[in-house]
Amino acid sequence: MQSFLDLAGASGLTYRFHRIERTDQLPAIAGNFAYVRGEGPALAVVGCGTADTLLRAGDRWSEAIQAHQADGIFVRLNVSWRTRGKEHDDIVLNLQPAMIIADEL
Repeated sequence: MQSFLDLAGASGLTYRFHRIERTDQLPAIAGNFAYVRGEGPALAVVGCGTADTLLRAGDRWSEAIQAHQADGIFVRLNVSWRTRGKEHDDIVLNLQPAMIIADEL
């Protein structure tokens, strides 16, 4: 699976995420995250989230695997909660993933 993923928002802006191999590698910094299934042209974003610590991206990982066959987590470091929220909303509006996780907003 690729190391980076560019997700387009409804606004036309593109946001770069990088892959995390294991949930114990999730950074403690704030940011956005995406659960994905597949790769290349067959890649599907099954979940998008935002958190004040990306450690929380692991909280619903097992649900993403079981319910949506997710096989990858990608993160985007983003300290500003306002920016995280805007980017999250933009991506969700465009991709409409099955899982939307934004507890902090």
